[in-house]
Formats: sequence, structure tokens, C-alpha cells
Amino acid sequence: MPTIKPAKPTKTPILTKYKKPERDVEEERKTEEADRVKRAERERQRLQGRGFPKQSEEGRERELMRIATKGVVELFNTVAEFQTNAAKEVVAEKRAKDVKYHKAVMKTGSSYLNQSN
Repeated sequence: MPTIKPAKPTKTPILTKYKKPERDVEEERKTEEADRVKRAERERQRLQGRGFPKQSEEGRERELMRIATKGVVELFNTVAEFQTNAAKEVVAEKRAKDVKYHKAVMKTGSSYLNQSN
């Protein structure tokens, strides 16, 4: 009866998806886990000190929201005013250039006409 020889150990598992060595896969898992822990820690620190307002501070929270809303409205109004003023200035400058150009054309045109007579 023939004897069955044991298979040689391979560096990669036979049915792996990417055929990477097992140690590389294990290192990737460790780095992914470390990254996940770092992200969770950063998120925890970012949210640290935040919480829901208490019932006793409800009036204060409303006042803070009103102040914030007024500030945002004032900011947007200022930006809109600046943009309209800037647009008006651009139009005025263009008109001034056009008038200056037309005056120059009229001067040279009339002197040109006088020379041809």
C-alpha cells in the first residue's frame, strides 16, 4: 500500500484572497487595530466636555442661540453689502474707463477730420 507523504508547509495559506504571507496579514491587522484605537481616542478627546444642556440652564441656552443667530445674520449681511459695493465699484470704474476712451477717440477723431480738410 502506498504511503501518503505530508504536505510541505507553505509560506502563505493556500486559499487566501490576496496570497500575502500570513505575517504580513497579521501586521496589517495590528496596524489597522492601532489606527482604529487612535481614531477612537481622537474622537473621544474632541467630544470631551460636551454634553446636553440641563433643564435649569434652558433659558441661558436659548439666549446663547439667539446671540449666535444674530451674529451669523450680521455676518451675512455685511458680506452681502460688501459684495454689492464691490460690484458697484467695478461697474463705476468700467464706465469711467469707457468715458475716458470715448473722449480720447472724439479728440483724435475730430483732429483727424480737421487735418484732412
